[in-house]
Amino acid sequence: MSNSILLEILTEELPPKALRDISTSLLNLSLSFLQKDELFFDKPSFKIFATPRRIGFLIRNVSTMAPDKEEKIRLVPKQIGLDNKGRMLPPLENKLRGLLQNNFKIVPLKPDYLETLLKDIYSEELNGKEFLFIDVSNKGISIEESVKKNLASCLKKLPIPKLMKYQKLNPQRIIQDVEFIRPVRGITLMINDKLLDIEILGVKSSRITSGHRFLGSKAVEIRSALEYESQLFETGKVIAEFEKRRIKVNESIDQICKQENCKAIIDDHLLDEITALCEWPKALLCEFDKEFLSLPDECLILTMQRHQKYIPLAEDDKSLSNKFIVIANNTPEDVTRIKNGNEKVLRARLKDAHFFFQKDKKKYLIERNHDLASVTYHSLLGMLSDRVERIKSLLLDWSTKINLNKSDCITLADVSKNDLVTLMVNEFPELQGTMGKYYYLSEGGKLHIAEAIEDQYKPRYSGDNLPTSKLGKSLALADKFETIAGLISINLLPSGDKDPYAMRRSALGIINILMSERFNTNLSYLIESSLSIFISDREKKEDAIKKMSRFISDRIFFLFKDKGNRPDCIMACMKFCYVDIYHFPHLLKELEKVAIDDDSRDLFLINKRIKNILEKAGVNEEGFDAIDQNLLIDQAEKDLFLISNNLRDQISDQISHNKFDKYLQSCEEFKKPIEIFFENIMVNVDEKAIKNNRIFLLSHVYTIMNQLIDLSLVSKGRNE
Repeated sequence: MSNSILLEILTEELPPKALRDISTSLLNLSLSFLQKDELFFDKPSFKIFATPRRIGFLIRNVSTMAPDKEEKIRLVPKQIGLDNKGRMLPPLENKLRGLLQNNFKIVPLKPDYLETLLKDIYSEELNGKEFLFIDVSNKGISIEESVKKNLASCLKKLPIPKLMKYQKLNPQRIIQDVEFIRPVRGITLMINDKLLDIEILGVKSSRITSGHRFLGSKAVEIRSALEYESQLFETGKVIAEFEKRRIKVNESIDQICKQENCKAIIDDHLLDEITALCEWPKALLCEFDKEFLSLPDECLILTMQRHQKYIPLAEDDKSLSNKFIVIANNTPEDVTRIKNGNEKVLRARLKDAHFFFQKDKKKYLIERNHDLASVTYHSLLGMLSDRVERIKSLLLDWSTKINLNKSDCITLADVSKNDLVTLMVNEFPELQGTMGKYYYLSEGGKLHIAEAIEDQYKPRYSGDNLPTSKLGKSLALADKFETIAGLISINLLPSGDKDPYAMRRSALGIINILMSERFNTNLSYLIESSLSIFISDREKKEDAIKKMSRFISDRIFFLFKDKGNRPDCIMACMKFCYVDIYHFPHLLKELEKVAIDDDSRDLFLINKRIKNILEKAGVNEEGFDAIDQNLLIDQAEKDLFLISNNLRDQISDQISHNKFDKYLQSCEEFKKPIEIFFENIMVNVDEKAIKNNRIFLLSHVYTIMNQLIDLSLVSKGRNE
């Protein structure tokens, strides 16, 4: 029989940003345990219910009972389970007793009951030892048992950002400590039209749920699982399914946009958040005074989207309109009060912003330098003014290498952080950099410097735009390198999921910027130069360089692993990042092409073998000059020496022109002569001079092949 399961958890107002993830996870966890208990006879269909005051789901095509299963159970070794006459010994008796009590709930046992099982026990050899086995039939679990057994553990696994702890008087009139995302007001758990008797989170299940706070019935009695959604819609005035409500919100926005000939400025995150804030959405067109359009667009959009959850509108020419859309959670006959209320709230915020903007413009940006000296950046790293000087020092240091105008570098650095002490950024921290651009332009500043001021914080998040100009990218790099180097210099590194200074985000920003445009420098130099402004002691600086390099390497590894690249190939190419990170993705791509070819497997194994020999001998990158040609006795080693010299120049030319596919093909040419070498040559001979010479030859060959890649790290399998 096909059954439907309904779960609704009625709560106080849920956090809108977490609502969709939590409701989706609740469904997935429930599907997982039903699948594990084999309660699906067909592909299940489902709906996710998520509103500001409830989460839940409806799952269809669930079996009443899971099928019975035959299971082969290993008991104990035969020698301790049965005596010579085949009689049961205590270890076997105890094992059977526990099996019957735990799996089949047979307790107490009848006299001689265990002896009747002897005929069903048999022995089999396993890993050279005889064990006793018994075949048992496990009765399939019912749908009710499965839900009651697993639901509580599912709720504990939900991705709740922050648990709320509260006390509740449970049905037994006992005060109970409860932890959940918000206080629970009711639970409805039904299979078809049957209510499951369950107590969870201090609440006993009931057919009664609540409708919309203002529009619907306060108490809605659910008749069956399949009627839940329609009853809430008709009687409760609640669109329970998140996706349906999201579509309705989107359609109502589109309808207004067509009427007004405008375009909505909205992304998926804002649409999800607005959907999570209403149960019966109604789109209303509002407007603000046109005088506020003198504010930067970013300020207006931020205020409407982030702070008020309104939807800004843009005209056909892409300029911002003074109209905006509000999604109300109510549908009164007269919506004037709702519109006026929202317009009044926005007007107050924009009035403050307008005042701050005008007040800030009365003081030149460069004149705010001394204000930075009164703002602490970090107790161990000085004031904001000290940070600006360090960033300026890095920009000037790099300017010659990456072809920057030194005058522009000085001007840019001097005003780069000055907007942080303005009233506008104090009120809207998200506008740091952006307001600096507008203030600098209002003073007649150069456009490319103004854009660089804004770009210094990019990318702010995953998928964000990168700085556009080389000057902007250089300032962004200086800002991020100074951040990471400074914090490493005082032994502050992220641990686990804690990253209070967003060092990981800064590192990812560095990687993405360096891979977006080729700079006439390398990652090793940038790391060393950024740490030099904090640490002068040589040993401490070397230790810090290792820490910072390891930290950035980890970010590179996980960035490309998340993109689907092979972990072993990423690690093999890692050293090339510090030479030319711009071409790293290209090299990685070419290596992965070679790695999937079975014919290339020997190349990686040969390199691993040579590396082991060199490590054991304590030899590190001994080159051509260390080889004594007079000690090359066997033809195989002479041939290898000759081929290595020919390929050395060929590979050097390929590397200099970034022909990575040709470079790897050249490395393949080493396979045959190296195989012949190992087949005919004994490396560890008694004559020390000949032995060392052969090791130097292998080191020479290994160095030529592994100039860009550590081929020994490439595994034969993708996940090794």
